[in-house]
Amino acid sequence: MSDVGVTLVIAAGRPGTDFPHLREKVNEFVGLAFYLPLLNSAQTGSLQGKYGHGGRGEEMFRSQLNLELARRAGQAGRLGVDEAIYRRLAAAYERGGPGRD
Repeated sequence: MSDVGVTLVIAAGRPGTDFPHLREKVNEFVGLAFYLPLLNSAQTGSLQGKYGHGGRGEEMFRSQLNLELARRAGQAGRLGVDEAIYRRLAAAYERGGPGRD
């Protein structure tokens, strides 16, 4: 699995405001933390069939494809985990916590 670092950079804002950049980074993190391992195990495990795969092209670029699919799933999906992480980080930011350097 590729080493992908997600930096949570928070845009300045007033207390009680929405932080769209934080929400975007949290969604990306959730996609990479939850969906990427799921995709990797599905393609290498017993779920892989002999039909419906992309051949040599998919084999060569599988990790890049999985990374992009995980990012998109994180932006589109709503697990509830993303909202909980966002609320915790936004509250910490409003109190003067992480990301205020």
